[in-house]
Amino acid sequence: MFGLSASMTPYANFNQSSRIVFQSAMSKQAMPLALHTMTSMISDSKVLTYAQKPICATTISNTIKEYNGVNVVIAVLTYSGYNQEDSLLFNKSSIDRGLFSSIKYEVVEIIENKFMNETLVYIPDGDVLRDNDGIVLVGQQVKDGDTIAAKLVITEKKQSIEKIVLKSFVSGQVDKVTKHTSVEGNRIVRVRILLYRFSIVGDKFTSRHSQKGVIGAILSQEDLPFIKDGIAPDLVINPHAIPSRMTMGHLLEMVMCKIYILDSNNARDPMLPSKPKSRESICIDATAFNKAHRSFEADIAKLSKEKMYCGTTGLPIEAKVATGICYYHALRHQTRDKAHSISKGVIQSLTKQPVERRSRKGGLRFGEMEKDCLIAHGAASMLLEKLKNTSDLCEIWICHDCSTICSSNPYINCNGRNTKEHRLPYSFKLLAQELSIANIKVGLKCT
Repeated sequence: MFGLSASMTPYANFNQSSRIVFQSAMSKQAMPLALHTMTSMISDSKVLTYAQKPICATTISNTIKEYNGVNVVIAVLTYSGYNQEDSLLFNKSSIDRGLFSSIKYEVVEIIENKFMNETLVYIPDGDVLRDNDGIVLVGQQVKDGDTIAAKLVITEKKQSIEKIVLKSFVSGQVDKVTKHTSVEGNRIVRVRILLYRFSIVGDKFTSRHSQKGVIGAILSQEDLPFIKDGIAPDLVINPHAIPSRMTMGHLLEMVMCKIYILDSNNARDPMLPSKPKSRESICIDATAFNKAHRSFEADIAKLSKEKMYCGTTGLPIEAKVATGICYYHALRHQTRDKAHSISKGVIQSLTKQPVERRSRKGGLRFGEMEKDCLIAHGAASMLLEKLKNTSDLCEIWICHDCSTICSSNPYINCNGRNTKEHRLPYSFKLLAQELSIANIKVGLKCT
């Protein structure tokens, strides 16, 4: 017996059981076409600009009528080397037409606390238009570092201006502004910023059969393979993703969608009936599966495999390629929210190393496993650069007579007779100081 999420997957009984469990969890990460999200003030919410009804649907999905995906033309083929493992090749023309385009909402909350003597004030900043309270107006374009609002904070000793600045990696259009008063009498202003997004390399997608993958490359339609009718696929998946995972439902959905398009008189309700009468009717409550079953035996090349031509050379591909239409979800894991790199930034006062987290513009953690990889590759210079030169390199004075780490003034220790300067990681100096608290001396013998 299937639950709600699993019941929305067609031909789930043809898939491996673990794949059904994966898909039930992953379907909750798909971006929906949710109208209530467009009217609410929830931060970090994402919606598809348009979603389609699945061609191959189940009884449950037809009943719920909440759609969170798009019917795409796919080809199962290794092509150009950029769809290895679970990488996907996307058609650039499809993306330009709006395939899987989405909207992200970011909400900035400003609280005018009366008990702290805070007052919203108007401060001109750049070319952004504002109302009398200094709040940006709807329709204004804002970017990283722009001032959304400003508050005048009055204390006993001084008056100060506190600016509410847009956080990092947010650039879009002010979509909605709400103002209301809380029970305590504080005024709360929420500014919602709308960000339009199109699919880029690294974005994550999945079919309803837990065949997830990320975009490995976006190719122009002229470079993609095409059939004799000139149709190029929206995305290309790797054929090695099918056999090991045993998702036969994925292939069945491709064929069934093709059958429905070629002959729309077929019913499209591939739900497992409560009392199957025969082996042929165990999957669907219609004639579509019987026709697909006979087509598999009679003429598999006509429905599932087609002759395709290379987009770069125009020559026919030697093997016939499995093509069809499948319902795909765009997951909320997007490259724009995760990609991060810095050349310089904020340093922690304790360890003298870069701070963590992307939101604070911190560094990338280089841990034990990354260290082991560089050792296995023999990249000694790279290891030295990552663990010392670009992290917490500092100058330390060491006495060569007693092997102790000197203070910042080398003449305090051992009268500075035989002290020399060395470049070591600050974390090592910190470790030596912490061990000295436990009465453990760390000595360095320099040769």
